[in-house]
Amino acid sequence: MKVTNNLIPRIVLGQRCSENAGQADNIRKLVKEITQLIGAFNPSDSIRLLKRLDVQGIMKRAKDVHIRYDALIEKIVKEHEEARKEGKQSEGKDLLNILLDIAEDESMEKKLTRENIKSFILNIFVAGTDNSAITTEWALSELINHPNVMEKARQEIDHVVGKNRLLQESDIPNLPYLQAIIKETLRLHPPVPMIPRKSIEHSTCFEWKAAGKDGNVCSVDMDEGIGLSNPRANPLLNKMFKKDFLVNIYDY
Repeated sequence: MKVTNNLIPRIVLGQRCSENAGQADNIRKLVKEITQLIGAFNPSDSIRLLKRLDVQGIMKRAKDVHIRYDALIEKIVKEHEEARKEGKQSEGKDLLNILLDIAEDESMEKKLTRENIKSFILNIFVAGTDNSAITTEWALSELINHPNVMEKARQEIDHVVGKNRLLQESDIPNLPYLQAIIKETLRLHPPVPMIPRKSIEHSTCFEWKAAGKDGNVCSVDMDEGIGLSNPRANPLLNKMFKKDFLVNIYDY
């Protein structure tokens, strides 16, 4: 979680959480509270008679989190705007600067508002921080339990990247085995196991059945067969050792 708490702000805001201890604590607390609120069971959502009552105080907590988040992001946005006016921007633009460029572009058909920018950043923080941390933890756990796979991944990285520099995003297309490991991790351990929309009954498409009434992602893609356009993902041990590279699988 500490890695993603540094990585996501670096991409979005152009700074790591560790560069500002107070801001780091605020972001961590906000992300944690928002994640808990999203997953909390609220009787008012299920029982019609309680619709107007905040039985568990969830709505009160949600409003409090919203106010604190809005104040924090507003401060960061103003700092970016002042830096832009003074010409103190770094060479590499962060996501917030890109969004501000779009908001200030008069030629845009639809204007990007300040609220749009704040909402977009919130989505990146909440979805990117927790999900990335969960996926990373599961990937490392699987690699520790399957040292042969870890060794093959290490050999591929050493061959493509070498030992004298860090792996770059531009290297990813040349690392098919590493891609396969990440995709297999997402298949075996989806960070969000329940899908928001589901079919009301099982439907057969080509040679496999689509997700049915339970709406559980974990029940999808667990057997061999042909999907819409690519071979379906197969369990790590059953397939990855038989082929050098398991690449032609779904993006999750």
